[in-house]
Amino acid sequence: IPAGRGISSQTMALLHRMGRRLSSEMLHALMAWEPDVVFADEAHRIKNRDAGRTRAVRTLIEDRSRGAVLLTGTPLRNHGGEGASLIEAILPGARDRLAGALAQGHRRSDRNAVQDAAVAEIFKTIMVRRLKADVLDLPDKIRQWVEIAPQGEALCHYDEVMEQILQTVGREIAGGATSGGIAKAIMGLLSSARKWLGLAKVANPATADLIDDVVEVKGACLVFAHHRGVIAELEKQLRRRGRSVVTVHGETPDRERAGAEQMFQKGKAEIFLGSINAAGEALTLHRADTCVFVELDWVPAAMHQAEDRGHRAGQTAKGYHIISLLAHMPDRQNLDEYVAKVLIEKLANINTILDEKAGIAGRRIEGTDASVRNRVIAALMSEAQRTDVAKNTQVAATRKRALPRSRKQ
Repeated sequence: IPAGRGISSQTMALLHRMGRRLSSEMLHALMAWEPDVVFADEAHRIKNRDAGRTRAVRTLIEDRSRGAVLLTGTPLRNHGGEGASLIEAILPGARDRLAGALAQGHRRSDRNAVQDAAVAEIFKTIMVRRLKADVLDLPDKIRQWVEIAPQGEALCHYDEVMEQILQTVGREIAGGATSGGIAKAIMGLLSSARKWLGLAKVANPATADLIDDVVEVKGACLVFAHHRGVIAELEKQLRRRGRSVVTVHGETPDRERAGAEQMFQKGKAEIFLGSINAAGEALTLHRADTCVFVELDWVPAAMHQAEDRGHRAGQTAKGYHIISLLAHMPDRQNLDEYVAKVLIEKLANINTILDEKAGIAGRRIEGTDASVRNRVIAALMSEAQRTDVAKNTQVAATRKRALPRSRKQ
């Protein structure tokens, strides 16, 4: 690109990396090296067989004389079909055999059930898995779903988009569209509705109040949301309250991301505010023992990976608290309730395939105003933790009383 066009060196470096990926330069270099064994980390990222990343990895491991090990903490992020993609990478041709099994039954639910059963059986022979509980002594997760009443202008925008969704669905059904066609027709509208709902939830002071009180009691808090606008608005509110905040979202450079992690871990920031996906991997944030989700994600594994930024080696709390904020709208179509239901169903399916008992639903705390945060804080602390806080408070008070005497002396 000619000089003098006002393009930063950072942008140029990004374009260069993109060019290398598009030209498959790295893949060609690895193939020429002729490795004996390929270890592919974060293997759940090769679930889309048409993606360039998937094709590159498959090219590396398709030679049967070459060993291959796929590494991932989340073999199934969303559904059983992702397991079929991993199996196909290790056992080429397995997808075709699975397809034969999928042919049994006419209903989609029947085919999905057969696929899940086949994936579960094959996983037993090719997957070696150890859970965190097997290798780490971590505190139990304590889950709560807290109702927050959305407010403000954003709620009006949400109502408008939801009305458009209902009208679009009606037209698609009248036109004989399939469920897949309806999904495509409303996908953009659903994304817009989720954004406005997130903004309407943070418009309620109860959201920032809750986070503020967690910091007051615990000293630190992890906060996750999905949309950049929601993160920006919440950051603004928390800073106005005098709280120190670091943020990580999809546009945060790697260096700033690492800096935010260090600032939070060293106690230079009280709140780590991040996007569920961008800040949900490769960060250690165990200084906090409380995690708040302002928004939900469609993917159970994305939620689990985000919350596990604090639930990892080094976490010494007696309990790790996960609070998810759900919109309280008894008189409206509630998208949060739909997403929560989908999350529970998806996780139940994944648990069946992997023979696990992972959870995502929490004890629901009902409330429609800011006073709900008091009940959350009360429920958040176990008896042992209350005792610890009381002891620390007593010690601090004793030191404070002793200070004037020592000065006189």
